[in-house]
Amino acid sequence: MGSTSPSYKGHRYPVEVISHCVWLYFRFPLAFREVEEPMLERGVVVSHETVRRWCAKFGQAYTDSLHRRRPRPGDKWHLDEVFIKINGEQKYLWRAVDKSHMLIALGTEAAMKGYRVRYTLATKLVNELVEAADEKQLNKAIARYGRVGFLCIDQLGYMELDRHGAELLFQVLTEREEKNNVAIASNESFGGWTKTFTDPRLCAAIVDRLTFNGTIIETGTDSYRLASTRARAEEPSKAG
Repeated sequence: MGSTSPSYKGHRYPVEVISHCVWLYFRFPLAFREVEEPMLERGVVVSHETVRRWCAKFGQAYTDSLHRRRPRPGDKWHLDEVFIKINGEQKYLWRAVDKSHMLIALGTEAAMKGYRVRYTLATKLVNELVEAADEKQLNKAIARYGRVGFLCIDQLGYMELDRHGAELLFQVLTEREEKNNVAIASNESFGGWTKTFTDPRLCAAIVDRLTFNGTIIETGTDSYRLASTRARAEEPSKAG
């Protein structure tokens, strides 16, 4: 990014962590707290105030770098950044090695096409709706999520939702039905959603709304993280 780029000297976090946090904030319509949460899911504990300071210091350099990026043809292809042409239209594919990455890639593509995109964890969305209901602001919260052009809900199926939380999520999906797009990433097949939505009729209604005129992408159940760890563990033995 040039010799005028801010220095990382004195920061206790690695450059990769800082750069990813700043990239998340400027690339997606996220609040500082919403950057903090996905980093925590990846085992990195960083406060939203720290993310704010990083964005204030490094943000301009990162946005300038993004604006300067151009596709460079060559014989090397990188998994995280690939330019291709589809029907004569250039596409920029982002890293998609698991369900969450694929969800972010879909959101990125939608944002590039001008959609207003919102990414959230399923449990976070339900907690926000429960808090809104307690504060008599539920209608406003549902309407806010209903207006988002492309809503990405991640990690549905990791935790069981009580009936009240499931009903609130159902209201959001109903508000968006046949009006705006929604993408959901889950580690469970539809048959396993009864463990998340304990009411069978409510579970069936949610599946019905999501699958009607929808596209289902199956990524399998094998963990790429586990496969990568095993591959690294096998390297020394092969070298020996």
